Amino acid sequence: MKRVLIAVIVVLIALVGVALIAPSFIPAETYREPIRKAVQDATGRDLTLGGELSLSLLPTPRVTARDVALANAPGATSPQMASMRELRVAVGLLPLLSGRVEVDEFVLVEPEINLEVLPDGKPNWVFETAAPSRAPDAPAPSAGGGGTPREISLGDIRIEDGAARYLNRQSGADYALSDIDLTVSMPSLSGPFAAEGGLVYEGERVELTADLGNPRAFLDGAETDVALAVRSVLAAASFDGSAKASAPNSALPFAGTGKASVDVKSVRELMAWLAEPLQGAEEGFGPFKVDGEVSVDGNRLDFADAALAFDETTGTGHLTIALDGQRPKLTGALAIDSLDATPYAGGGGSGGGAGGSSGGAGGTEGWSEAPMDFGALKAIDADIDLSADALRYGDIKIGQSDLKLRLVNGRLEADLSKLALYEGLGTATLLLDASGPMPTLRSRFDIGNIVARPLLTDAIGFDRLEGLGKTLTVEFTTRGRSQREMIAALNGTGSLAFLDGAIYGLNIAQLVRSVKTAITEMRFDQSQQKTDFAELAGSFVIRDGILQNDDMRLLNPLLRVEGQGVVDLVKREIRYRINPVAVSTLEGQGGKTDVTGLSVPILITGSFEEVKIQPDVADVGRRLLEGALSGNQPTAEGEEAPSVGDRLLQGLIGGGKGPPAPEAAPSGATPPAESGTAAPQAPAT
Repeated sequence: MKRVLIAVIVVLIALVGVALIAPSFIPAETYREPIRKAVQDATGRDLTLGGELSLSLLPTPRVTARDVALANAPGATSPQMASMRELRVAVGLLPLLSGRVEVDEFVLVEPEINLEVLPDGKPNWVFETAAPSRAPDAPAPSAGGGGTPREISLGDIRIEDGAARYLNRQSGADYALSDIDLTVSMPSLSGPFAAEGGLVYEGERVELTADLGNPRAFLDGAETDVALAVRSVLAAASFDGSAKASAPNSALPFAGTGKASVDVKSVRELMAWLAEPLQGAEEGFGPFKVDGEVSVDGNRLDFADAALAFDETTGTGHLTIALDGQRPKLTGALAIDSLDATPYAGGGGSGGGAGGSSGGAGGTEGWSEAPMDFGALKAIDADIDLSADALRYGDIKIGQSDLKLRLVNGRLEADLSKLALYEGLGTATLLLDASGPMPTLRSRFDIGNIVARPLLTDAIGFDRLEGLGKTLTVEFTTRGRSQREMIAALNGTGSLAFLDGAIYGLNIAQLVRSVKTAITEMRFDQSQQKTDFAELAGSFVIRDGILQNDDMRLLNPLLRVEGQGVVDLVKREIRYRINPVAVSTLEGQGGKTDVTGLSVPILITGSFEEVKIQPDVADVGRRLLEGALSGNQPTAEGEEAPSVGDRLLQGLIGGGKGPPAPEAAPSGATPPAESGTAAPQAPAT
């Protein structure tokens, strides 16, 4: 018995010795070919072991191979799907006998991985001889008897200085990663699992960490503690909560709930880094941050009680981000403090901004001909209820408002059910369709009790009119690629009624009073001249950027003014004719001369920046000539017939019988200003 025991010990020692020593004496070619053939049978691809190959069995089976390459699929761009300078693998031998896998070492040194979707849609990582998928109703393999190992532990798992490329030859997507480093540890499937590493994409380093409390539970569809973080110079994102593995083909690798945060230095720079630049977005699309409680289902992120910051805008609310469509889609309800919409809608700005100051003389560049790019509207879809303390577009300022916003593939619909605009209230609708090559715009505004001067200054750069806009209705459509094209294609209708205001730079009563002044060309004098009114009303039609008005009326205790003419919005010019009639003394309108029935038509012409005022000389001359040639005016008994001079004057003032009785001044009319008084400043919005 003793001799048998000694013999067994000797045999065991011999076997161990053979296991330790034999690999050193067995030529590499002896197992190089079997390894190559095994890979060939499993993948249908050639495996190249071009460098040194070594194998040891004890104390741990270990394989080291250098210059390893796996051939790519037929028709792929690169000849190799994967290659690496060195591969080191060590697996515990005895644990395998009990169904446990202990990977003591798995190191890839300088691997290069090429993932590619071929023109026919087939990925290169699908191997021809891969085992067929299990039928949905087939039973899962058992844990024992050659099934999935009951336990796995990972020791030294690393990727050193790797590179990877993803190329989709159907969509054209092409992404390259470099300097990939990754370290993974997992003592057992019961956890914990930890991964830490980084990579470089388009010149920017991205660091990432991942921690799982129980990997087995995560893989089996049960929730476990999860902490994820991704950081770069441009953006950072984190999740801390509980999660489980998401369904296959999900946009996100997990589903769960927890606290999440996204912090982007600049959306514009981030999109450019991701090869999706926001064309034309030279302003706006800067910092973005959102954090709060989040629920993730693999394709959706639902933020509850989220705090949001975007550029200069901050707000709170609930927000859902869906990632399973062609574009991310945002839905929810937000309450924000303020929003400047100019950069997000092509940067069109307003007429005032485009044309420079219109208050005084000076040059102007007119409407911008630079292409307006609405590409940013195609970056996302949205369906959001928005309440804002303040909105802004170009120079136009809007107060507290409620807005329903719907955006689908560049088609923006906005419904402002509550619109606070320049101290007035109203409603508005807007449709901006930038889905095609020619952007189109349709809008309607119904507003009352607005302060006119700051609105007109901000909207079209015209600051000559002051008053209370009792009603203002505008409906228009347009299309174009630039601001100028939009103005040139403007069509619509509107009506307005202003009360208790003034027209600055023009004193109609003074022109009417003084024939000498009337026949002398004048210009708007911003500081000295004005015409007060109790009511100014009319309607207009816009065709191809030309505004036509035929029913303007201005009422004043001393004047009745009718007018008609055109405003060329494209050229920013005005051609207008008014017919003022003095109905009483001119006290308060620049003089005390009692002239009644006087009518001197006045022409208002020029650019928005330099408006000229002069009498309609042709009309005055015609009436003078008619009065001089007319000798059949009736005279009272004993009264001398009027002289030629008298008839000239009567022709100018419209006859000697005087006007009808003046109408009563409208209630609440503003008393006219004395001549020479400075124009009041426009009220602040």
